[in-house]
Amino acid sequence: MGLTELLFGWQGAVAAEFILTWVAIYFVFMRPRRTGAPRADSRYYNRYHSGFKGWLKCNGKTHGIRGVDLNKSGARVTVGVPLAPGSTVFLYIQSQKLMGWAVVRHCTRRHMFGYGIGLEFRGSLIPATEGTWQFTSVHGASGNSSFPLSHR
Repeated sequence: MGLTELLFGWQGAVAAEFILTWVAIYFVFMRPRRTGAPRADSRYYNRYHSGFKGWLKCNGKTHGIRGVDLNKSGARVTVGVPLAPGSTVFLYIQSQKLMGWAVVRHCTRRHMFGYGIGLEFRGSLIPATEGTWQFTSVHGASGNSSFPLSHR
């Protein structure tokens, strides 16, 4: 059987119809659409827009923050200095008296004097009690740090 007979015979027509059908199915039903609409929020937990104040400690320096939103797994805050994505920070939320470890997911310049920081909590935030806390970051830290919660 020659190539011409295969392409123009009934076997070639069936194969071509099969391929064209699946290409059409892909382009009509399976390909993601680009509608120009904003992307849906893909977070597992709902975000709660809430303004809160606090501070975070990164590389031995304390930076004041303002909260934009908060959920169980992370927060979005504004801070006056940029922080590198992947940095581990210690977070203290003054209004809710919560504290815990977080990782910087992204840092975007928001306005002339501030940066929007996305934080992902490394565990659950815990209630903060006043006193002097000592902590050690096992990942990449070279020593102990202590800070008083009552002075903030």
